[in-house]
Amino acid sequence: GRETHTPPVFAGSTMPLVDSLIALANQATASDVALALGAVFALSASLNFVALLHALLAKSAPSPPPPSPTTIQYIIQPPARATYDAEYESDIAEEAAEEKTSRANARRRRSQTPPNLDPIIETITTEGALASAPQKPPLRSTGSIVEEALREQEQRNELVKKQTPVQILEELKAGNARFAAGEQSYPTPSLVARREFSRGQVPKVMVIGCADSRVPIEILFDQGIGDVFVSRNAGNLFDDKVGGTLDYAVNHLGIRLVVVMGHEACGAVRAAGLSTSALMREPPHLRAMLLGMQRELALCKESLDAIAEPSTRERATVIANAVGQARKILEDPLVHAKHTDGKLLVVAAYYEITTGLVQFIELPKDTLVA
Repeated sequence: GRETHTPPVFAGSTMPLVDSLIALANQATASDVALALGAVFALSASLNFVALLHALLAKSAPSPPPPSPTTIQYIIQPPARATYDAEYESDIAEEAAEEKTSRANARRRRSQTPPNLDPIIETITTEGALASAPQKPPLRSTGSIVEEALREQEQRNELVKKQTPVQILEELKAGNARFAAGEQSYPTPSLVARREFSRGQVPKVMVIGCADSRVPIEILFDQGIGDVFVSRNAGNLFDDKVGGTLDYAVNHLGIRLVVVMGHEACGAVRAAGLSTSALMREPPHLRAMLLGMQRELALCKESLDAIAEPSTRERATVIANAVGQARKILEDPLVHAKHTDGKLLVVAAYYEITTGLVQFIELPKDTLVA
């Protein structure tokens, strides 16, 4: 019969992994062994081909340039630290030399005759700093313009000091009439004239007004720089802080007319008409201010509540607040004495935004809150 091939049988081993490999070898046929050998030969041939290709590519590539002598020297022996120290000391020496030269130049400049700055100083002090601006017409030379401005200012101050409180009040009324008619006449002071205000102030009147941005006090009375001494706060209130400003105005600036002016659509007065519980929810400073105004208005609450028409009642409330603040001013014995003697006039006022007109409310000379 036909001769058959019996695969070899491998002896057993004490290692489990080796035993598994031996078991697989015992089960392999001749064809399996042939396939395995063929795979090994194919892998070997592939590796040889890759190695040959790599050698050919490496042989054709350009070789890198040899290291320069400096690089070789650095690799053999790095530069000594003394070289760096010498360069650093050289830089320090150069900087010291430059500084020495700079100081010498500065000393030489200081020892020389300084430039003549008198013409520049004279231009600034006599004609204003803007006189040297380009494209400006030349002002009058020397001190004539300064002397004229000073003379006009002194004449104006003397006139104000001679005016009575009633005369100043009439000036405010006339100025407000010009403002309401759109015919303001107060001229804009010149540059030099404005400089003269640095010598001091002689205002005509003190106005305690509301901080409302719609109430420009100097403008609505057609007054200029230095004419009105102003204290403004929400609701045109008179308190201790404003009292200090008033004392300064009356005793040091010679003020003889004080106006407490409220205005149409005053938000502070409207807020004071809210309930006490609503005001208690406001921030502390605002709450205290509104509660104080509310207490003042409570003195005339019945009379105000009797006014049926809302806009008329609001107008009357603003006037009542202004009158109440003016009466508080007269609680000061010194102020009240001057008011009684006619040396000081304290009035309330109401500014109507829609028309631009101011209504004045004069207080009797014997007005005094107990």
